Amino acid sequence: MRALPDPQRDALLADLVPGEAPAASVAVPAGLHGRTLLAELPFGRCDAALLEDLAAWSETHGDGHLALTPGRGIALTARDDSDATALRETAAAAGLIVDPGDPRRAVAACPGAPACASGGTPAQGHAPRLAAAFAHLARLGATAHVSGCPKGCASPSPASLTLVGRPDGRYGVVLDGNAGTPTDLLLTFGAVLERLESTRITATLDDPSGLRDAFREPA
Repeated sequence: MRALPDPQRDALLADLVPGEAPAASVAVPAGLHGRTLLAELPFGRCDAALLEDLAAWSETHGDGHLALTPGRGIALTARDDSDATALRETAAAAGLIVDPGDPRRAVAACPGAPACASGGTPAQGHAPRLAAAFAHLARLGATAHVSGCPKGCASPSPASLTLVGRPDGRYGVVLDGNAGTPTDLLLTFGAVLERLESTRITATLDDPSGLRDAFREPA
């Protein structure tokens, strides 16, 4: 839509008729549900090697079927309870998310550099480290987004903490906004992790996460 000239875009929008929103669905958390394993792909990424592993697990422990889920994950049904346990352990060992409390579920991340030409920072490489440092905040319901550039492709929604990659390798830090929110606070990724560590002791009744105090001053 953004690539269309204004007259063509306006003509398309003029023909659209608003409809009723679909009924909201309840997301089923990652983990074992009976003999079915719901495993989420960390930050929504899956390469060919992992896809081959998933197919092999479906044959070894399951019924040979593999389904993708709306939550950017996979569903595998084991043959019996023993295989279900083995399937969960195998998926966990491979780095998939099989625990609803996994802090990686609270972090959105795009491919970043060098996979994306627009990326100024290695968002995918930084995302697991950010999730580990963010774990205590994720338990409070906070969310994070690490974006390689201001486009914010991984998530258009505001997050408690958004890191926006810059060409010089630093991140713009946004609180309660998205990747397009202006900010003057620029930090290296190491400095972000240091400030997150300080949130373990700076929480207040007004700001249980401590994020506002931790990221108050520009670098």
